[in-house]
Amino acid sequence: MASLDDLERRVVCIEERNRNVAAVKAWETSLTRHLCLTALTYIVAASFLLIIREEKPFIFACVPAISYFLSTLVLHRIRDRWVARRQSDKSKSQTAVQR
Repeated sequence: MASLDDLERRVVCIEERNRNVAAVKAWETSLTRHLCLTALTYIVAASFLLIIREEKPFIFACVPAISYFLSTLVLHRIRDRWVARRQSDKSKSQTAVQR
Protein backbone atom coordinates (compact mmCIF):
# COMPACT_ATOMS: atom_id res chain seq x y z
CA MET A 1 0.00 0.00 0.00
CA ALA A 2 1.22 3.50 -0.84
CA SER A 3 2.46 5.68 1.98
CA LEU A 4 1.00 9.07 2.73
CA ASP A 5 4.21 10.77 1.53
CA ASP A 6 4.06 8.84 -1.73
CA LEU A 7 0.44 9.87 -2.27
CA GLU A 8 1.26 13.51 -1.52
CA ARG A 9 4.12 13.44 -4.07
CA ARG A 10 1.81 11.92 -6.66
CA VAL A 11 -0.81 14.61 -6.03
CA VAL A 12 1.83 17.34 -6.36
CA CYS A 13 2.97 15.82 -9.68
CA ILE A 14 -0.61 15.68 -10.95
CA GLU A 15 -1.25 19.28 -9.92
CA GLU A 16 1.95 20.41 -11.69
CA ARG A 17 0.94 18.55 -14.84
CA ASN A 18 -2.52 20.15 -14.69
CA ARG A 19 -0.94 23.62 -14.43
CA ASN A 20 1.20 22.86 -17.49
CA VAL A 21 -1.79 21.57 -19.43
CA ALA A 22 -3.77 24.70 -18.51
CA ALA A 23 -0.90 26.95 -19.67
CA VAL A 24 -0.63 25.13 -23.00
CA LYS A 25 -4.41 25.32 -23.46
CA ALA A 26 -4.33 29.05 -22.73
CA TRP A 27 -1.62 29.51 -25.38
CA GLU A 28 -3.51 27.40 -27.93
CA THR A 29 -6.61 29.56 -27.58
CA SER A 30 -4.88 32.93 -27.16
CA LEU A 31 -5.34 35.85 -29.50
CA THR A 32 -1.56 36.33 -29.46
CA ARG A 33 -1.02 32.88 -30.98
CA HIS A 34 -3.68 33.46 -33.63
CA LEU A 35 -2.23 36.83 -34.58
CA CYS A 36 1.32 35.39 -34.76
CA LEU A 37 0.17 32.58 -37.03
CA THR A 38 -1.80 35.01 -39.16
CA ALA A 39 1.29 37.19 -39.57
CA LEU A 40 3.43 34.16 -40.38
CA THR A 41 0.88 33.01 -42.96
CA TYR A 42 0.97 36.46 -44.55
CA ILE A 43 4.78 36.52 -44.64
CA VAL A 44 5.04 33.06 -46.21
CA ALA A 45 2.33 33.81 -48.78
CA ALA A 46 3.86 37.19 -49.66
CA SER A 47 7.31 35.63 -49.99
CA PHE A 48 5.99 32.95 -52.31
CA LEU A 49 4.11 35.52 -54.39
CA LEU A 50 7.25 37.66 -54.64
CA ILE A 51 9.30 34.65 -55.77
CA ILE A 52 6.84 33.84 -58.54
CA ARG A 53 6.70 37.54 -59.44
CA GLU A 54 2.99 38.01 -58.85
CA GLU A 55 1.76 41.50 -59.75
CA LYS A 56 0.38 42.47 -56.30
CA PRO A 57 1.94 40.04 -53.81
CA PHE A 58 1.26 42.06 -50.67
CA ILE A 59 -2.43 42.44 -51.45
CA PHE A 60 -2.92 38.83 -52.57
CA ALA A 61 -1.08 37.53 -49.50
CA CYS A 62 -3.94 38.92 -47.40
CA VAL A 63 -6.32 36.24 -48.69
CA PRO A 64 -4.76 33.19 -46.95
CA ALA A 65 -3.88 35.22 -43.85
CA ILE A 66 -7.40 36.55 -43.40
CA SER A 67 -8.84 33.11 -44.21
CA TYR A 68 -6.71 31.54 -41.50
CA PHE A 69 -7.67 34.15 -38.93
CA LEU A 70 -11.39 33.87 -39.68
CA SER A 71 -11.21 30.08 -39.49
CA THR A 72 -9.71 30.34 -36.00
CA LEU A 73 -12.65 32.46 -34.92
CA VAL A 74 -15.21 29.94 -36.20
CA LEU A 75 -13.66 26.49 -35.86
CA HIS A 76 -13.74 26.32 -32.06
CA ARG A 77 -17.50 26.89 -32.13
CA ILE A 78 -17.91 24.12 -34.69
CA ARG A 79 -15.68 21.85 -32.58
CA ASP A 80 -17.73 22.58 -29.44
CA ARG A 81 -20.97 21.68 -31.23
CA TRP A 82 -19.39 18.53 -32.65
CA VAL A 83 -18.14 17.43 -29.21
CA ALA A 84 -21.51 18.16 -27.60
CA ARG A 85 -23.32 16.15 -30.27
CA ARG A 86 -20.86 13.29 -29.98
CA GLN A 87 -21.24 13.20 -26.19
CA SER A 88 -25.01 13.30 -26.56
CA ASP A 89 -24.91 10.39 -29.03
CA LYS A 90 -22.69 8.37 -26.69
CA SER A 91 -24.97 8.97 -23.71
CA LYS A 92 -27.98 7.91 -25.80
CA SER A 93 -26.24 4.71 -26.92
CA GLN A 94 -25.14 3.92 -23.33
CA THR A 95 -28.71 4.43 -22.13
CA ALA A 96 -29.99 2.06 -24.82
CA VAL A 97 -27.41 -0.57 -23.85
CA GLN A 98 -28.41 -0.36 -20.18
CA ARG A 99 -32.05 -1.10 -21.02
